[in-house]
Parts: sequence; C-alpha cells; structure tokens
Amino acid sequence: MSVLAQALTILCALGAATAAGVFFTFSTFTMAGLKRLSAAQGMAAMQASGVGGGQGTSCSAAPSCMAPAKVV
Repeated sequence: MSVLAQALTILCALGAATAAGVFFTFSTFTMAGLKRLSAAQGMAAMQASGVGGGQGTSCSAAPSCMAPAKVV
C-alpha cells in the first residue's frame, strides 16, 4: 500500500471516528435533555436548534472524508 493510500485511510478512519463521536454525544446528552421536556417543548427546542445554521453546514465534513475513499 502506498504512503498516500495509508494517509487517506487513516484520515478517513479519523473522520469516521469523529462522526461517530458526534452522534454518540448527541444521543447521550441532547436526547437525555429532550426527554425531560414535554413533547411540544421538545419539538420546539429541536426546531429552534436548526434556526440560524446555513445550508449544508451540519454535514460539511462527511463528503470531504468520503471523497478520498472513493478514489482509493
């Protein structure tokens, strides 16, 4: 395996681990906090958390990590 392929493999593995950590953190902390709210308050909180973000900013790291994996 070439050095470039190894570097891209490591980079993609780190990107996947980071994404997994973000999903784990969300499910552990955010969902636990939302569980304490009523259904209406929880829905309002989730809708309010999406306000102010730009289009496509939440998943900006995923395509950049997957692109090198498709090349290799």
